Amino acid sequence: MLVTVYEAWRQLDNDDNLRCAILTGAGGTFCSGADLTAMKGGNEDSEMMKKLEEIPDLHWQALLRHNRPCKPVIAAVEGFALAGGTEILQGTDIRVAGKSSTFGLTEPQRDCFL
Repeated sequence: MLVTVYEAWRQLDNDDNLRCAILTGAGGTFCSGADLTAMKGGNEDSEMMKKLEEIPDLHWQALLRHNRPCKPVIAAVEGFALAGGTEILQGTDIRVAGKSSTFGLTEPQRDCFL
């Protein structure tokens, strides 16, 4: 997913027909963060690993920490925005939250800090 998001930010910058991006989730959830079970089991996404060799800070760029698109990014939040879901919100320009929105960082519960 991070590779797709990273590439979307590059497309936003490079496409003159795009004026902004609206970031939202699917199925009533904005983003519940990374799949920690998969990470623990060593199930690395091969596309992600290949891209990380090429762009070591790709995950930070995807989460809007090391690189910002030149155009506005609007977050439309429904449901859970946890862990990385909350982190990516910090890099957006406008945040709109529905009544069902729940925000939080789950890393402290798991002694996992990045």
